[in-house]
Amino acid sequence: MPDIRKRSGTKGVVYQVRYEDKSSATGYSYKSFPLRKEAQAFIENLSTVKQLNRQIKSLDAAVDTWLNICESEGRDGRKPVSRAVIKLYTQRARIIKAYDWGKALQEITKPDVVAFRSWLLNQYSRDQSRKVLSSLHSVLLEMISRGHIGHDPAMGVRIQSETTPIEIPSQEEVRTILRAADALATSRHSQVREAWKRYRPMIYLAVASGMRPQEYVALPRRDVLSNGIRVSQAMDRSGKIGSPKSRAGHRTIDVGQEVIQMILDFTGDEGSPDNLVFGTRTGKPMQLVPFRASAWNPLMKEAGLMVPNADTSEAQPKYTPYALRHFFASSLLMKNCDIKYVQSQMGHARAGLTLDTYGHLISVKDDARSATTRGLVGELLSA
Repeated sequence: MPDIRKRSGTKGVVYQVRYEDKSSATGYSYKSFPLRKEAQAFIENLSTVKQLNRQIKSLDAAVDTWLNICESEGRDGRKPVSRAVIKLYTQRARIIKAYDWGKALQEITKPDVVAFRSWLLNQYSRDQSRKVLSSLHSVLLEMISRGHIGHDPAMGVRIQSETTPIEIPSQEEVRTILRAADALATSRHSQVREAWKRYRPMIYLAVASGMRPQEYVALPRRDVLSNGIRVSQAMDRSGKIGSPKSRAGHRTIDVGQEVIQMILDFTGDEGSPDNLVFGTRTGKPMQLVPFRASAWNPLMKEAGLMVPNADTSEAQPKYTPYALRHFFASSLLMKNCDIKYVQSQMGHARAGLTLDTYGHLISVKDDARSATTRGLVGELLSA
């Protein structure tokens, strides 16, 4: 029976697996891994390799099977993905299949996946490579669950995401944005005033909830609660409304009564609970591109938050609508809300994602705490 032994040497700690091997002179062979979970996965693979279902023999066939499962029945008990997501997955599948793997699905090892990662990074952007590698990992996990392979050779093979600095409006800038929304809603031009009956509560809601734009344009009346906003659906890339992309996207956000009342005043008493709060006159969802052109850009201009484009020097909004989501998260963190609460309100699948995006704000807050702590004795003496 195979076992795991922890070994320490000049190169650090490794986990050595001893397993039966009739081809060896001693009857045993050894294999070392940097992580215990990798050693354990190797042992599990040894016990299942003889029982594998080898009906799917190539990675190309595995990728096609995975795509079909995602589209027809959904992976791991989830709902089938949308057409827009399938389109993205299909593009990634083409990239995976374009690589010359040179061996059967069951023979692919971790070094093969590492070589594939190097090929990706030399052919595509870092962000695209990371997404393709993630899809490969998903393919292999599906093959494990269906008995075609015994372990995941992509385990531990990752591409770190690029940390693009986010721009967060200041409190004063957000006040200016809200005042601009108020001004547009009371414009002397009837068409502007009429349009901003809808846009004004949208902007206030974005500030108060941190909702993604694709979530608040898909908000149904039934999800406006007495003490907050429930997120049960969102708009996908194709402009259609369906479930949020992840389970974490389903959430209830604590929203102040003044914004809830603003939404209720706009919707009135008539209409079905399934009607969209911010739908068009025909009841269809507002699309994001027209929203930016007809609402967001005029709002930024009214607020005086336009900057020159680096390439054309033409004036453009200083922020995107997503900046209000960043403002919401930063406000919670600066008010000492714990990271798990911020994660739940933002709809992040992992607290690590929240930390990766907004962790720099926590360090700023920690600096303020440190200054307060160091000043305790000084305050006592001065008193």
